[in-house]
Amino acid sequence: MRPALKKSIITETEFCVLKNLHMHYVANRERPATEISQIAIDIGVKDKDEVLRALYILEGRSLVSPEPAGSFTSNSWKITEIGIRAYDLAIAM
Repeated sequence: MRPALKKSIITETEFCVLKNLHMHYVANRERPATEISQIAIDIGVKDKDEVLRALYILEGRSLVSPEPAGSFTSNSWKITEIGIRAYDLAIAM
């Protein structure tokens, strides 16, 4: 008997953040980084800490990265190539 699969491996907030960063990447490939406050406004989350938490989780999965890379205090984030492919796969399902 197979163990039960988790219903979701990503939270709604994490998906909304990834979707938002993908949208910004598609709209502006030359400067794809987006400020945390703009992400919060775009996805309708009042608590920027919730957005930051989602960004850290997504970063741990190599789906997003801070700009500049490696900066833990960065206010700007962008989607990675892996994140782009993961998002495209998610919406194709």
